[in-house]
Amino acid sequence: MIKVYIAADMPYNGLNIYIGKEVGDKFLLAENIPLNFKERKPGEAYDATFKLPFEIAGPFLEAMAEALSNHGIKTDNDHKIQGKLEAVKEHLADMRDLVFKRKPKK
Repeated sequence: MIKVYIAADMPYNGLNIYIGKEVGDKFLLAENIPLNFKERKPGEAYDATFKLPFEIAGPFLEAMAEALSNHGIKTDNDHKIQGKLEAVKEHLADMRDLVFKRKPKK
């Protein structure tokens, strides 16, 4: 199972991201990967920043999404779902008012 952890690094003024993998009774931690940016010219070939085999790509992305969510990062989809839930909640409250003949709260 792949795990991703995100922790604040206050002296560095940034984030530490740890990627690990459980193998049997061991926990393996990915080595540090420097993130260097280099200008690319149009049409120039370049390698991917990360190359993930298919067997770990899905679990890695799921672990990263969970870590981001735990860190408070929400996607546009999360906000849409929250909006839909609030709309349903209001609709149910309106329906209760109609059924029980109460005055709507406005």
